[in-house]
Amino acid sequence: MLNGFRIVCVTPAGRRRYMRLLVPQILSEDVVDEYQIWMNTEDQLDLLFLNELAQIPKVKLVPQPRGIVDGAFTICEFFAGCVDQGTIYIRFDDDIVWIEPGSIRALAETRIRDTESFLVSAAVVNNAVFTNMFQVLGLYDDSQYVHAHAFDEFGWKSGPFAESLHRHALELIGRNQLSTMQFEPRMLAQVRFSINCISWRGDMFSTFAGQVDREEEEFLSVVKPCRMGAVNKVDGRAIVCHFAFYTQRDYLDRTDLLACYLEQVANAAWVRDEFRGAVEQAFVKAEELASKAAERDQEGAAGSSILSRLIASLRFPYLRFRIEWMASADYKRRLVRKFRNWPLIRAGDA
Repeated sequence: MLNGFRIVCVTPAGRRRYMRLLVPQILSEDVVDEYQIWMNTEDQLDLLFLNELAQIPKVKLVPQPRGIVDGAFTICEFFAGCVDQGTIYIRFDDDIVWIEPGSIRALAETRIRDTESFLVSAAVVNNAVFTNMFQVLGLYDDSQYVHAHAFDEFGWKSGPFAESLHRHALELIGRNQLSTMQFEPRMLAQVRFSINCISWRGDMFSTFAGQVDREEEEFLSVVKPCRMGAVNKVDGRAIVCHFAFYTQRDYLDRTDLLACYLEQVANAAWVRDEFRGAVEQAFVKAEELASKAAERDQEGAAGSSILSRLIASLRFPYLRFRIEWMASADYKRRLVRKFRNWPLIRAGDA
């Protein structure tokens, strides 16, 4: 609780390799009353990891409201459950890899005081619109100017530019100086921005029952505030680091950046050992199962040539087609989707 308000953090989940860093940071913040993990994935090992996290106090798993997962297009359906009076909601993308200490409290305090703004965002490292603000305010010096446009050629698309920005942030984090990039809260123009870390008031979202369009980012950053005659705000005292947009991910995955952030989280004095240990245990369990699955796949691949020859020797084309189809990965995926609610294959029973 903070000044009589419940503070609820949420994450559309989720890729375990990122949430391994994110979850212990959120749970270590004392003002957080509940951490909702929105189950927006069909990856069985990620689901296993998330189900393990459910054993940690404050963590609540929220199933997909309609039971259908379609990537970013089904995140919108979770907002209808985040409209409680007297509650401040703070959403973190699953690949937020660093939260500067005190940022959750600062964002929540701003959101409690501000009853007018539609969204209040943290200042996000690796987010084109906020990179522009860092540059304009003289808080980040780079020869390449980034425009205040969500899909800027460099601020959104360029892997090398994102790497240089992350290296700068990591250097400051290592010296406990990331706070030098902070700035006072200020209004945002009516512009689309990537909603990597946003907050909203439950009472405001209750006025439209939390009904959000499939294109949630466009709807939340531009469409709905325009219709309501409201503005969005950024609280530059709250700083988080966002790992990658899909346009940058292949490049950044070839660097050691994620390992560098993991090291910072592992050594951060403010991250509580009980949460760090519980999350790491869940991650290790999922990775062990992933390793076993990979071994089974290799064994299956070794015998696939024999199976292929047997199938090719069949004299009846239709029978050969049916066997090939039933052996395919697509057929297996269909079986999983059809029977995924059966107890024996629920992630929690793995």
